[in-house]
Amino acid sequence: RRGEVLIGGPSVSLGYFVDPENPDPEMEKKNKEDWVVLSDGIRYFRSGDIGQIKPNGTLQIIDRKKDLWKGPNGEYVALTKVEAAMKMCPYVEIAMCYGK
Repeated sequence: RRGEVLIGGPSVSLGYFVDPENPDPEMEKKNKEDWVVLSDGIRYFRSGDIGQIKPNGTLQIIDRKKDLWKGPNGEYVALTKVEAAMKMCPYVEIAMCYGK
């Protein structure tokens, strides 16, 4: 099963620094997007990586979330890899994939 890699535990940052005297709205927004507390009560950092646990228990990083498209069945597809495979065909000069 693939999904976004979350990093949690007591040593994980509480977020990006926001100066209470001069709060930056962009940093406040980033704090809300990049950190999450799950039902286990632990605060997690959203790494932006898509990974999977291999049968031997190790984590394999697949790609960056922003570079992937999530299909209707929940599977992540690296469109750049699809484009690269398409360009291997001698009849294709330029390839572009668009996920919707």
